[in-house]
Formats: sequence, C-alpha cells, structure tokens
Amino acid sequence: MFCQNLCIFSGRLGKEPESKEVGNSVVWKMGLAVDNPRKTDDGWDSNTSWADLEYWENPDKGGLGNLIRGLKKGDVLHVHASYRKTVKETEAGNRSYVSFRVTNLYPEQKPRDNVEGSLEYNNVKSSKDDMPY
Repeated sequence: MFCQNLCIFSGRLGKEPESKEVGNSVVWKMGLAVDNPRKTDDGWDSNTSWADLEYWENPDKGGLGNLIRGLKKGDVLHVHASYRKTVKETEAGNRSYVSFRVTNLYPEQKPRDNVEGSLEYNNVKSSKDDMPY
C-alpha cells in the first residue's frame, strides 16, 4: 500500500500573503477559506474552515514566490500541500498547531475584460437556461 502526506484544498485567499525571511529562505504565510457544505433537513448549510498555509522558498532555487507575490485577497486557489503538526511548549502546557506546507499552487484564471474572445467583448450573455444540463 502506498501512503502519501497529500492534502488538496480549493478556496479563497483570506488576505494578502505575508512573507518573512528565515535564514536563507523566505517563508510565505497565507490563510485559505474553505467552504464545508452539508445537507440538512432544510436543504444545504455551509460553514467556513480556515487552512493555514505556508510556503518555504529558497531564493537560489526559485519557486512559487513570484506567483504568490501577485495573489490578492479573495483569489480562488487550488492548493496541494502536506500536513504539518507543530507542538510548542508554553507556560500553560504544550499546544499543537496544524499547518499545511504548500507543494503546488494553482490560482484560478480570472475572466478577461473587453478582450477579443471573451463573452463581454462578443456581447454574449449566458444564463442558466442556456446550460445543456
């Protein structure tokens, strides 16, 4: 049996990513709002969970830093990450923190405005009635 530490999330960025230099690396931290829909007797209900993401970038090797710099609050992201649990000692006792280390990041493409080929440019209006299913 093959076991792998892989978590996949799709959600919206809660705020602009923050960076901090740690030794020879840059650590990017960001929060991803993930929707958790569930069926109830009255239909569907939803609550939001937050995934704390971090990405470690080695400036000599490159990576996702340039992509992360361009992200804005509310951007839709699809993320592959690995689960990480950190235990920190405090005066009150040990505390556990869960975070997810980003391995791949796929921002959802934003619609193009007034560009030939886009729906707005061609004056095409779509509605749910036009959908084939």
